Amino acid sequence: IPMALLCVCYAAVSSVLPSMCLRLLIPLLSCVLLCAAAQYPCTYKDYDLSGMYRTPDQDDYSWVNPTGDDTFYINICGEPNDPCDPSSHAGVCEDSGANPPVYYPCGDASKGEFGDYRS
Repeated sequence: IPMALLCVCYAAVSSVLPSMCLRLLIPLLSCVLLCAAAQYPCTYKDYDLSGMYRTPDQDDYSWVNPTGDDTFYINICGEPNDPCDPSSHAGVCEDSGANPPVYYPCGDASKGEFGDYRS
């Protein structure tokens, strides 16, 4: 969650007096809705794919290579939640299957695009 978003949410909540329970509900609900939104714009043609975004408390989508030990973690519309270096903004996180695990960030989630498959 971006620090700026947390600051905005905190400011909205702390500016409401405790006795105003109904007014507290609106800023809190806004914070929850904003925090659950996809990290990056995520559309394909006229389709909104942001519903496929996995929040930090959810498991990423994953694919295991049937001919090897690699596992690839993907978060549609955002960075994977698995232990790749967060500063890489990876589009995919690869677990090499080694012991101990070695993780490789692949791509850049912020530059992701959806399009038709071309062979």
